[in-house]
Formats: sequence, structure tokens, C-alpha cells
Amino acid sequence: MDEVHKCLEKKNLKSIFDFNDKNLLKYMCFGFLFKKKDKLKNQKRFFFLISSRPVSNNDYKQDNVNLESSTLPCWMNFDTLYYYKFENELDDSKQKGEISLW
Repeated sequence: MDEVHKCLEKKNLKSIFDFNDKNLLKYMCFGFLFKKKDKLKNQKRFFFLISSRPVSNNDYKQDNVNLESSTLPCWMNFDTLYYYKFENELDDSKQKGEISLW
């Protein structure tokens, strides 16, 4: 299992969403990014985003279906980037923050 899938599991996102559903994956974006800590250091962060509309440009143009809010757990919103610390495979720390994209 690669690092991204381990992180999805540790942050309990795999228990919420079916990541084998290719149709649902069109609405998601997730992976690692580096947050600038200071001039010399970056912090590795895992991010997760789900949109009510497909995130790729082609799918957005072709698919006019919106996901229902019932798809999400009560604490999650569409078009909000959630980020997490992920130091290693044992890191099950909670969400570090969120950024609304609207």
C-alpha cells in the first residue's frame, strides 16, 4: 500500500468514502503538498478536497451532475481543502486545518 492510501486509512477517510468508485473519484482531489515553514524548511502535509462538481476540466464540462450534501459526513463541506500532518505510518493525528475555497 502506498503512502497516500495509508494516509487515507489513518485519517479515517477510507471509512467514509469508497475510493474504488471511479465515478466518486471524479469529485475528489487528495495527496501531499509542502507547506512553507520558513526560508529553509517545508512541512509535509496531506490534503483532501471533495467538490459537488467534478474537479477535472473535461469531467466538469461533460458531467452536469452535482453530488448531494448527504454524501458528506456532518463535519465536512464541499469545496473545502482539509489538511493533515502525516509524519509516518503510525500518525493518526487529527486534522490540522481547513481552507474554504469559496
